[in-house]
Amino acid sequence: AVAAAVALLAVMPILRQPKTSKYADLAEAVVVDRADLIRTLSQPDLFRPVLEASLASYQSGDYTQAEAKAREILAAIPTDPSALFVMALAEHKRGNLGAAFQLMSQSERIEPKTEYRCWTALQFALMSGDRILIDRECRHMDGHERYQERARQILEQVRKRQASWERPGVGLRSS
Repeated sequence: AVAAAVALLAVMPILRQPKTSKYADLAEAVVVDRADLIRTLSQPDLFRPVLEASLASYQSGDYTQAEAKAREILAAIPTDPSALFVMALAEHKRGNLGAAFQLMSQSERIEPKTEYRCWTALQFALMSGDRILIDRECRHMDGHERYQERARQILEQVRKRQASWERPGVGLRSS
């Protein structure tokens, strides 16, 4: 019984690992753009210190505290786009891409995506492997100078990979 329990514990980390997207290696780490988030914060005079505390927690890896601080803002203003976005970032770090996309979509409905937010959405899409979202976010990046060229390179790589997977016989050995 003890040996079986030890074997089960050894296998558990393998079973819990999420399936990796075909495009995850193209994603880049999401860097927080404080200026962008403060610019879209509802009532910055009142909530900037709370948002700053949330971002500090996020950057230190304390996603629970980052979400708790973001929820303080959302308790007063349930549609605050910056608080929703920080919640999305925290969910992404926890590996909850579905929840991250949902929160990001809520934020986008309230505040149209900025260049930074489009770039972040593209990184989430690459991690999830969702081709529709990857294509959409790359198109959104087309008019944004800061990320435009990198988004084009990513889209080119995605399309090349897709084409190689769709070719008959690729990756198969003939007998």
